[in-house]
Amino acid sequence: MNLSFVIVEPDPVVRMDLVGTLEHSFPAGSVTACASTAEITQLFETLAASASFFVNGALLPDLAPEVTRAILAAGGRIVSVGKPATDAVPSTLLEVPFTMTTILDALANAAPDLPVPRPAGHT
Repeated sequence: MNLSFVIVEPDPVVRMDLVGTLEHSFPAGSVTACASTAEITQLFETLAASASFFVNGALLPDLAPEVTRAILAAGGRIVSVGKPATDAVPSTLLEVPFTMTTILDALANAAPDLPVPRPAGHT
């Protein structure tokens, strides 16, 4: 089970919220954050394609098709942040604004095999 997470989000506040939630919820995991699809394409060789990717929905069309194919072929998951992805990119939608609970719910939908923790009071 891969506890690696990659965030591609140009808004620094949204990116910081996602990083904070994932680092808090998965202390043994790793989180890589970048602001653009160009950065993720450059870093892709050093990342696990089987990670869970949180990508700003408006940027998904800019993600190189070979990167998307590699993610999906390796069992990686894509969570589209703020805007639904096209049918060409299977993903789970995380609507904005979000909370810790909705971030973890989107991750649980995208990656049902991950041990997603639940905040206190969540059923």
